[in-house]
Amino acid sequence: VLGALARYEGAVILVSHDMELVARYATRVLVLVGGRLVADCAPDSLFADAQLLKKAALTKPGLYRLADALDFPVGENRAVGGNRAEGAVMAGDDARLSIAALADFVESGRASRDGGGAQ
Repeated sequence: VLGALARYEGAVILVSHDMELVARYATRVLVLVGGRLVADCAPDSLFADAQLLKKAALTKPGLYRLADALDFPVGENRAVGGNRAEGAVMAGDDARLSIAALADFVESGRASRDGGGAQ
């Protein structure tokens, strides 16, 4: 059902704490903490912002944890109020993290050799 909704050209509102689901289907994420909007961003931006994830009690999906371990740069935070994640970059205007992007990164030799990526 979600695959069909993802192809729908109108707006679909999904409320979820399942970040794997959010990473796979969402193009925009609104994050609420205590009933207040704290971020309006792309999924990559959310998962690149450790402080925001902690504040909202959310966890990164597995693919994003792998990206961290490889020191793969993901996302540019657009948190409400203009806060930005330090050192996070977007891989392209509509870039989304994918297995293919990680594979290209590793094959290019840019991945961390020691496995000491960000936490």
